[in-house]
Amino acid sequence: MSKKGQTVMMFASVSGNPTRRETEEITQIWWAALKNALYDVAKYIVDDSRVLFLLQDGSQAYEVKDYLVQQ
Repeated sequence: MSKKGQTVMMFASVSGNPTRRETEEITQIWWAALKNALYDVAKYIVDDSRVLFLLQDGSQAYEVKDYLVQQ
């Protein structure tokens, strides 16, 4: 099933028990890298160590997931 053109939500956790500020700083770097790679993505901090990435084109979800796992 293709998610092309559909909005997809993706949650990510930052390891190492970070503070909310550390999570914001780390995920800001991830978000900027994704935007520079031309992904249409928004970022929302959910908890001290969790973030929600909102992708406007779900067909890019696996590529974004692979990038986040590498980080």
